[in-house]
Amino acid sequence: MKDFLIEANRFLYTAPDTLIIRKSPQNDVNLIEYSRDNYSYRNYFTEGKIVFGQIIISLNNNPIWCMQFNGGATIPSLDERTMRNLRFIARKNRGQADHRYPIRGPRESIYADLHYFNDVFGCLDKFQGHEFIQSQGETCFKMKFCGGSLC
Repeated sequence: MKDFLIEANRFLYTAPDTLIIRKSPQNDVNLIEYSRDNYSYRNYFTEGKIVFGQIIISLNNNPIWCMQFNGGATIPSLDERTMRNLRFIARKNRGQADHRYPIRGPRESIYADLHYFNDVFGCLDKFQGHEFIQSQGETCFKMKFCGGSLC
């Protein structure tokens, strides 16, 4: 499962500007998905300055791992362009997932003047954490998450 999560993160998020985001059949949430062999990765989430979502990995159509997340802009006055850039940076970090940091990617990255941090506590089977982005020392984006194995 760990190898598949890393593969899905790298495939989907390495180039966030080419990411295919679809609407759910009910048109109420967005969906990003990836499948290989008997595995599937589905990321269901709302859109806006505040985001709620859930990632489910299934094997043979049976959910085996889940992560729930919520958060977004911490500065109400951020414009849409800045919000798109913050989402881009958070997704780009996921595209750098590896065996050491499979869940959300590396612990720290710098993109131009934005500093990304990823604090994860626990292991793939049971974890929690948060990611945040700072500009000039001020936090402008924060996402909390938790999850783990369902088996």
